[in-house]
Amino acid sequence: MSRRAAGALAAAFTALVLLATLLPGTERPPDPGAAARLLPEDFLSDAVRNVLLFLPLGVLLRRAGRRPLGVAGVGAALSSFVEAMQFAVPSRHPSLLDLVCNTAGTAVGAWLAPRLAELLDPPPPGARRLAQGWAGAVALFLVAQGPLATPALPPLPWHAGVRPEFGHLPVYPGEVIGARIGDRRLHPGRVEGAGRLRELVARGAPVVLRARAGPAPPAGPAPLFTLHGARQTLALAVGVDGGDLLFEVRTRARALGLETAAHRAPGLLAGLAPGEPYRVRIEPGRDGACATAHLEAREPPEIRRRCGLGPRPGDGFGFFFYAELPPPAWRPAVGCLWLGLLALPLGFWPAGARLQGLLVAIVGALVAGVPAVSPLAPARPAEILAPAAGAAVGRLLRRLYGRGPKPSRTGDPRPEDRSSSRARPRARPGQPRGAAAEIREPPQPSGRVW
Repeated sequence: MSRRAAGALAAAFTALVLLATLLPGTERPPDPGAAARLLPEDFLSDAVRNVLLFLPLGVLLRRAGRRPLGVAGVGAALSSFVEAMQFAVPSRHPSLLDLVCNTAGTAVGAWLAPRLAELLDPPPPGARRLAQGWAGAVALFLVAQGPLATPALPPLPWHAGVRPEFGHLPVYPGEVIGARIGDRRLHPGRVEGAGRLRELVARGAPVVLRARAGPAPPAGPAPLFTLHGARQTLALAVGVDGGDLLFEVRTRARALGLETAAHRAPGLLAGLAPGEPYRVRIEPGRDGACATAHLEAREPPEIRRRCGLGPRPGDGFGFFFYAELPPPAWRPAVGCLWLGLLALPLGFWPAGARLQGLLVAIVGALVAGVPAVSPLAPARPAEILAPAAGAAVGRLLRRLYGRGPKPSRTGDPRPEDRSSSRARPRARPGQPRGAAAEIREPPQPSGRVW
């Protein structure tokens, strides 16, 4: 890629960043009574997103000929402009953390630019090391999803909310008659004897709610019942989104600053008549939670049940990217795509067919086996096959890449772009003018020099 093309792409990417970060948001303003936090609960996933957002800009600016310090300066200036402008943009929240992470992203891109060629076309020993290291990182991430999904409840005291009203969420249009966790009945306000209630929630005691449907389903996630610790830290929440039931318990992932998605029981409360009473029972289990809706006023009484609720191995993308971004119906396909992308480098690096097959098999076995020893719901068959499909796509891309031109290993412009700066050899005194053309430079060693 020439300097001019890289500079044009950097300008276009900057325009996209400005468009994505300065458009007004759609969220409602937060509850003015909520306690302020120094960092948002999802600060770690937000930091990862901001680093990745500015990383391509650093690569392009470095390829355009800027020095690393200059690239970091451009990233800091652009991020400062964005954060300053967000003070005037509705539903945008400027943050010092965003400024630091955006600058770090451009710096990482500047460091990575001259090394891209070695990552895309490493020699066989380097390809084996890269494949083994990447497979180890993917395996560690898959294994860590289990502990990250375990409960991590906030400290006491706790407060209960029955049909609570938050400024950033719609209010449930129906009525909540009662709430119970295990054998403990709960009422709005501060929870007395919350220590035992905390043990019930941590143990996975069933949550039971009695309610009446509203005149119409809520147009968004509306809470039915919540438990909060100090500083408005969520411990447990049950809500309704259209005809779906939502259920969430605070996990270690949330405590570490990562995104988490609520468990969703699709269609569990769909088609309820206005004012129709119903009872909901949620039971966390080893193979995912089960949610049951009892419609006792119907003739005959109707029971709806949804099981296997909870995160699956393919939902790991939600730790770093906003878990509610893809629509719920698309989430299984996005999860398979995520697992395929994780395995794609294993097929792209030329590490040998035998080693590639072994590493892909290990990743697929972890996708299938980790839920058996963790709170994750069982993997879908497509998720188990996704690593093999991703590695196959990687092998295809390797073949296509091998037929095309190879980029410079140093990340500098091509030799022909610098030919004008080289001094032409001059003829020695007494030599004919054309003799200078016969002076040749000594041959240079090919490949890398250690």
